[in-house]
Amino acid sequence: MRCSGILVAILPVVVRGAIPLSEQRPLIARVDQPYSWSLSPLTFNDADTPYISLRNAPDWLVYDNATSTFRGRPSTEDVGVTTVRVRKHDGTNDHFLVCVTDMPPPTVHIPLALQLVPGNPSISSGFTFPAPSVGVRVPPKWSFSIGFDGNTFITPDGRKIFYYATLDNGLPLPDWVAFNNWTMTFDGVAPPENRPVALSILLHGSDRWGFRAIHQQFELVVGPRTHLLGIDGTSGLETVNVTGGVPFTHSIQTFGGLTIDGVQVVSTNVSRVEVNVSSVPWITFDNTTRTIAGLPPTSAIGHPPCILPVLITSDYNDTVATNLNIAVLPSYFNTAFIQPLNVSSGSFLTFSTQPYFSHARSSLAVVVPRIIPRAAASWLSYNSANDTLSGLVPRSTYNEVNVTFYATDLETHAVSAVSMLLSIASNETLDPGPGTTHMVVTTASRREQPS
Repeated sequence: MRCSGILVAILPVVVRGAIPLSEQRPLIARVDQPYSWSLSPLTFNDADTPYISLRNAPDWLVYDNATSTFRGRPSTEDVGVTTVRVRKHDGTNDHFLVCVTDMPPPTVHIPLALQLVPGNPSISSGFTFPAPSVGVRVPPKWSFSIGFDGNTFITPDGRKIFYYATLDNGLPLPDWVAFNNWTMTFDGVAPPENRPVALSILLHGSDRWGFRAIHQQFELVVGPRTHLLGIDGTSGLETVNVTGGVPFTHSIQTFGGLTIDGVQVVSTNVSRVEVNVSSVPWITFDNTTRTIAGLPPTSAIGHPPCILPVLITSDYNDTVATNLNIAVLPSYFNTAFIQPLNVSSGSFLTFSTQPYFSHARSSLAVVVPRIIPRAAASWLSYNSANDTLSGLVPRSTYNEVNVTFYATDLETHAVSAVSMLLSIASNETLDPGPGTTHMVVTTASRREQPS
């Protein structure tokens, strides 16, 4: 390290309670890269401008008194750490360290703007700012925790990053909030609401402890709670009606019992949905699609609805607990399977679904068929007035048609299904038997859908 003997500059004097040079973390200097490190604005008192001597300063480093900034461009010969000693006009001494390295600096890997978002489970009792602002609001007197990813900053060669935090003016954090660089969390208890509190916090990352290299800023504001997510009444989410013995899926897209500041919640207001299905072994939940699915047992028919606890987080990072009820109902149809039927090309098919409706049904339903292959829908039709499927069987390239009748209960909105297989044969190969030219196959089941 090449050093000059004494570097003299006119610098403001340090004020009482300010940040001594020895407690500041200078920016790491990089070989053959421009260097610029500005001292904290709280370092000096502008009321006095005595001469200060900087001893053992490297000759590549110069000081700009007008901006309180050190500048320079170190070379390979300057690699290392040098102590720069300062003597003030009153005879007191201070010092700071200058570090020069030939290693590449850290870079931002996960910006804070991508971490301080609604629904982040690492944020407890805090409400993130809407984009593009980056920050968290905490209500007065609330305990809180704000966590960040350990890979917020990285180096190209994978070296360890040391994290620490300060206010944007270089001062340490106030005593009601602390940063833990092992857990990467800011924890504390917000002060009472006797006056607004807003902190501009710098999260620093450095490839050498005791020096600064890179940082990202966010705001921490203590203020009253707004944008409240609440339950309108006690109904919670809608009841999902499903059918015993039939697989179902249900996507949670409506939030009829929830409000934000008294206004009805829509899907775009919701950033996260968590459903606890641990008490119901036949139900699963996919949080990426907000979908519950399962195969309800027939033994659950007639029992009280299954109650699933739900946590819903709004785009303001507020969370409310509610419930989702799953009611298992009997099928609209009275059987699981109907014997297959054969039909012949050139014959006219007439098939009634009425014999397969359950006598226990207490409400009307809309029955709609699904026909596979789709080409068969050109000659098959369903008359909902008399619950009859009919059509003239053509000559075709396929010899089977699957027809599934979906019955949507107008009261519960549950959907049942019964399937029928038509086997098509030519007149030359089919012996229709006495009095008929066709046979029909149906299977009966019921599918669940939400009410």
